[in-house]
Amino acid sequence: MGLLVECPECKKRNSQKAKTCKCGFALAKFPGRVWWIEYYVHDKRLRRERIGPNKAAAENRLREVLSARAEERHIKKNPEAKTTFKTLAQWYIGLPEVKAKRSYDRDQRSLLKLLPFFGERLLKNINPAKVEAYKQTRLNEPSGRTPQHLTAPATVNRELACLKTIFSKAIKNGKAERNPTQGVKMLKENNERDRVLSPEEYARLLAHCPDFLKPIVKLANHTRDEAGRDSGPHLGPGGL
Repeated sequence: MGLLVECPECKKRNSQKAKTCKCGFALAKFPGRVWWIEYYVHDKRLRRERIGPNKAAAENRLREVLSARAEERHIKKNPEAKTTFKTLAQWYIGLPEVKAKRSYDRDQRSLLKLLPFFGERLLKNINPAKVEAYKQTRLNEPSGRTPQHLTAPATVNRELACLKTIFSKAIKNGKAERNPTQGVKMLKENNERDRVLSPEEYARLLAHCPDFLKPIVKLANHTRDEAGRDSGPHLGPGGL
């Protein structure tokens, strides 16, 4: 009774202390272990639960089971064992407080990207490594608005924030036991624009400015010229 390690070769469950499976696979040197827990229920029947690649989650689940058995409480099934991310996302997006958010549309757009990657995965199989893989996958995909460019880090960060919020709310409502985004760092965003308008662009800008704004635009242009910069207002921090 306790923690077991699944052999990736023959799928047999071994003691966590076993260095080699009976099939000969070297468990001690394998980094991608899948953990199970094994325990007896009140009627002395042996039960096993497949937890996933997170050892800490397996230890937490085993403590929960043993505590419930000691207190003669009903042992609840791990909510992550049979729930897919798609099911969790549908529950989340239908919550009244979520629908009332100003960022509700943003959440819906994020889910359109999250679901193809995570949708059919069981919650127990979603871990920080999977979240990191999602980050890299999205960064190498064309942007929805400008397909000639790759997806911006800021866009991926909004999707990761949505994923984190979904799991946080799921934990509060007893639908998940952990947040796989914990410890995953957001991407560095570089939204700074650093260029000047061409003379043609400057002329078009001036032509479309209302009268009260034209003196300001002209002053900005003149200031840049005096500073020895290229002609035209500067499109960056401190510019227009």
